[in-house]
Amino acid sequence: MMIAFLANSIGKWLLKKGVEKSKRVPEAIHISEMNSGLLVFDINTESRYQEILAFQKKLKVEAISQISLLGFTLEKELPSFINEEQVQVLGKKDLSLWGIPKDEFHQQLMKKDYDLMIDCTENMEVPTDYIMALVQAKTKVGKPNPENEYIFDLLIDGSKEEGVDAFSKNVIHFLKMINRK
Repeated sequence: MMIAFLANSIGKWLLKKGVEKSKRVPEAIHISEMNSGLLVFDINTESRYQEILAFQKKLKVEAISQISLLGFTLEKELPSFINEEQVQVLGKKDLSLWGIPKDEFHQQLMKKDYDLMIDCTENMEVPTDYIMALVQAKTKVGKPNPENEYIFDLLIDGSKEEGVDAFSKNVIHFLKMINRK
């Protein structure tokens, strides 16, 4: 228990250190002007996964043509409902002792530039926060949480009970409110 706490604390420290080095400048872009996005989520239940796929489809309807999915799990076996052709999976094998994604995994993601990154995770985890903090996205959207608010440009409140559907409607609503150039 103490080792896990220590590893998590070191992971959070490494995360904040990495963010300080990042020279990202956020941009407010109207949803109609976005071309690419990344949805980050926890792999836990099939129903939640289906909600994530529905959110991806809604964003595509809004004209964001390329929406990548990044799923996170600490399970040894990937659930059978996950299609690895649709989802890039961040798993235990991809993490260092401190919970930081290994270079080969995170370098692959860092090569891409996104217009939008959305946090759909239910819990604050060092591996997903690390990816979300350092990924190159013009606009980053997440839920209010004092531990990781510094990562996001736009915070949209949403409870676990409301689910991904209500959160997705709010995200799209607020992205449509951004003034066009």
